[in-house]
Amino acid sequence: MIIFFTLIESISIVDYTYHMSISRQNLTAVIVTFKSKNVIHDCIRSISESIKIILIENSMDKEFKENIENRYQNVECILSSENLGMGSGNNFGLKYVKTDYAFILNPDVILETNCIDEIILSSQKIESFSIIAPISNSIENQNYKLGKNHVYDNNNAFKVKSVDGYAMLLNLKNLTNYKFLMTTNILMKISLCI
Repeated sequence: MIIFFTLIESISIVDYTYHMSISRQNLTAVIVTFKSKNVIHDCIRSISESIKIILIENSMDKEFKENIENRYQNVECILSSENLGMGSGNNFGLKYVKTDYAFILNPDVILETNCIDEIILSSQKIESFSIIAPISNSIENQNYKLGKNHVYDNNNAFKVKSVDGYAMLLNLKNLTNYKFLMTTNILMKISLCI
C-alpha cells in the first residue's frame, strides 16, 4: 500500500518538458546511522543492488565505512564530522543525491520484497506527487496520519495529512525548494504537505 502527499503550493506543469517517472536509475536511498552495524545490513539487503545508497554515519567510524563500502558495491558511506541526528543527517544526505528521487529510510527499516516495485507502479498512476510512503505493516507503528477529508484506501494510493520520516520517497523535482528542509531540520515530519 502506498500513501502520498502534494504540496499546498501548486507547481506549474509548464515547468516540466518531460514526464518524470521513477526507475531504479533515478532513485537514491538515503540512510542515516549512528553505530547501527547490528541492524543496517538487513536494511541494505532489502534494497535492490541496482539502487544507489548514500549512508550517513554519524559516529565518524572509519572502520564501519570501509566495511560497508567493501561489502556493498552500491553503497557510499559518508562520515559526518559530528552526530547530526536523524533529521539533519537526512538533510545532509540529500546534498549528495544526484537523482530525481530520494528514498529516506531509517536503518532499522526492512523493505518488503516488492516495496520499491509497488512504489514505482503506484507513482505511474498519480499525476503529480511530492512524497510517497509505503505503509508500515506494523499496527503499532503506523507512519501516516489521515486528515479530516482523507480516506484510507486498501487498494490504491491515498492522500494523508502527514507521514513519519522513517520510510518516504521524495520527488525532488516537485520539491524544488527542498533546500528549506536542509536549513530548518524538519524532515522527520513535513508539515507543508496536505
